[in-house]
Amino acid sequence: MSFISDNITYDDLDFQSSSHLIKAVMEKKKISMRQLNLCSGISVSTISRIISGKQKVTLAHIKALSECLEIPIEHFLKLHGISLINPPSDELRIVHAIREMLSGYHINLATVCEEIQKSLLQYEDYVRIEEGKQMVAKNFPSKIESINASGHVIDSLNQLYMEFMQESTAVDRQILIGSGLLYFILTMDVIPDYIFPFGYIDDMIALSIVTRRLSELKISSGESENTPCINSDI
Repeated sequence: MSFISDNITYDDLDFQSSSHLIKAVMEKKKISMRQLNLCSGISVSTISRIISGKQKVTLAHIKALSECLEIPIEHFLKLHGISLINPPSDELRIVHAIREMLSGYHINLATVCEEIQKSLLQYEDYVRIEEGKQMVAKNFPSKIESINASGHVIDSLNQLYMEFMQESTAVDRQILIGSGLLYFILTMDVIPDYIFPFGYIDDMIALSIVTRRLSELKISSGESENTPCINSDI
């Protein structure tokens, strides 16, 4: 469900914050908080706190709100000082945006990647034993349900879980998949959720590392080395 666009030209409007942007578009489209609740799945009380500036938006909020209100996500990024003018490529744009945002919080993206890789290796060891496998099998569905989110990352995790649960899945693939699912289930976020809009980026990085290593298994039957999550040339 989404609402019909009223040809709003975002670049011509002076928005001071995400809450100001959301409130202005709701008023322009004559959308009530209850209507937005039904479309986005975000509670009315949370919407009220967001548009009043009392609560920061998370990445999950932004995804739902941008779809319902038909607001291009780059306009939210611009409000946080991230310019997307003439990016060299989608991948470079995303990496530069993440680095720029995190640097303001004194968080080094390379260090985040190293910590994620270490956690994944530890989880590989755990998922080799029956206890680890059972933890994935029993806890993944409830974790997905508890976060009440949707999108590409959630879809990818669900697909990996389905492959993990299949008896025909090769042991080496099951171990890699299990490490990623355990990271999603167990790990305290390396990047705090309150840092908009990248509070969930460590889960996305972990998923990216696991996906790359699964691809490597198709090419080589030898042991996979640690996979860099960010191109060192970027």
